[in-house]
Amino acid sequence: MKYLFTLLVSGLVFFFQPFLLQSYAQQHFKTGTFITATSTSFALGNSGAVHTQLLYNPTDLAPVPNNGNITKLWFKRAGATNVTLTNFSIKLGQTSATSGFTTGAAFNTGLSTVFSTTGWTSPSGAADTWFSIDITSFPYDPAFQLIVDLSFTTTSNESFTLASTLTSGITQNKLYAASNLSLTGTTSTNWPDIGLSFAAPSNDNCASATVLSPSRNCAKTTTGTTMGANSSFTTTNCAGFLSTSSDDEVWYSFVAEGTGDTVTVTGIGSFDPVIEAFGACASITQPARIGCSDATTTGGSETLIFPSGSLTAGNTYRVRVFSFDSYRGFFNICLRNKNAISNDDCSNPIRLTGRTSCQPISATTAGATQSLPVSLCGGFTSTSANDVWFSFTAFNPTDSILVNGQGSLDAVVQILDECSLNGYSQCTDVG
Repeated sequence: MKYLFTLLVSGLVFFFQPFLLQSYAQQHFKTGTFITATSTSFALGNSGAVHTQLLYNPTDLAPVPNNGNITKLWFKRAGATNVTLTNFSIKLGQTSATSGFTTGAAFNTGLSTVFSTTGWTSPSGAADTWFSIDITSFPYDPAFQLIVDLSFTTTSNESFTLASTLTSGITQNKLYAASNLSLTGTTSTNWPDIGLSFAAPSNDNCASATVLSPSRNCAKTTTGTTMGANSSFTTTNCAGFLSTSSDDEVWYSFVAEGTGDTVTVTGIGSFDPVIEAFGACASITQPARIGCSDATTTGGSETLIFPSGSLTAGNTYRVRVFSFDSYRGFFNICLRNKNAISNDDCSNPIRLTGRTSCQPISATTAGATQSLPVSLCGGFTSTSANDVWFSFTAFNPTDSILVNGQGSLDAVVQILDECSLNGYSQCTDVG
């Protein structure tokens, strides 16, 4: 059976594993009237409309949203009064139907509950001001209509109203009923204004850039997304192309090892990647760009090769990734360096060949990065796990691995039968 083992080192380089926190630097997409209400709707106050469904096409929203995860809904109060609702819930869904409701139409079913509480009071505010409700993240696809379902049991204020757009015609975007048991409803020309907020990635701005770890052959590729991302500044011409929609950027950083550093981004699906590199973050003006790559189209692979002399070993550089058009989606990114340690990742271990006698080889952890979480071994837990990898084929149950640390190296040896902690695992750490 083939086994892998990793050498963990403590006492040499302090290393920490970053964890992700969801960011809320979101976009707001609002429809209807922004300053003064043109009409009012009793969707969240009147006992004659305890169940309401609203429909919104992507083009009803300004600007038209891309795909992303909705984390907040916005409504605009028409007056300064408040309301308290019991058993208030919000459900969201999407439909491929292109038309609205007619009187007597059935309410949409199979929706996702994104907010539910036994008692809710609207936030205080002046007339014609927006208030928000945080919801469970809901994946939004702009290819479909958004369904917003509002329901409650009792209301404390029959006069509470939402700012709305007054519509006309037989087909409407609002359906309501006086009972939560009603399967069908009545249409209304009072169509509430609404806003959507989308969750931003944790690396939505330069200051919170995700750190890239180098490898020789992109063994440390990671998947990124621009869903919900914002823009710091407009882009400039790259490779003869000028994107007019750099509204979805995310950021990465790396420490240059000298010559040979390259960054590769491969679009997934319809993502058309563009890469830009900078020496520092700038909060007001666009920083000086030291390189860019935009040679392919959707689903293509961009590799940023830095100009000679543009990188200084030991300095930190920032990489900006966005889609050439307004599409938000996913991509793969890696930092390649020809000087990176070859067996830094489990996918490329150094093979050990000794059988009847020990055949030692020299190895180093200099430049290594952490592949797996640290775990308790021999009563100790390492504070740094910058590991390197080896493999061997077991010939009998008494096979052993001997690691002799040089200098101040405090070696930990862990044997695995796969590149994770899910399978067989043994370790030794005697101090």
